[in-house]
Amino acid sequence: MTHEEIERWEGYWRESAQRDFERDIYKQCDKEDSMKDEFSIAIKPDGTMSFIYDDRLAGLCEEGDAHTTRASHVEPAAEGGWSADMAPVNGPILGPFRLREDALAAEVAWLNEHLF
Repeated sequence: MTHEEIERWEGYWRESAQRDFERDIYKQCDKEDSMKDEFSIAIKPDGTMSFIYDDRLAGLCEEGDAHTTRASHVEPAAEGGWSADMAPVNGPILGPFRLREDALAAEVAWLNEHLF
């Protein structure tokens, strides 16, 4: 490659990376806005509660006898990216997703839809 071709490719790569970065930042801001302080909590007649753990709900675990159970695994996918394995709750494998945060969001959405 000539020096000019290398510079042209470097310029293209920088512009492409900048667009991806800006898109991901906007996407993250939208997710954070849509997830503000929303929790699903199932309460059975005997007082047993089930919810997707969040540090902001830690106080609930201090009230009585708490038992935490893993509902899923978000891990790197074999084909690249990330997947959410819902097998612990007899669910599917979701993904792959390019970003881990997308796999986490899909995991929470699936749990909210199927467990609550």
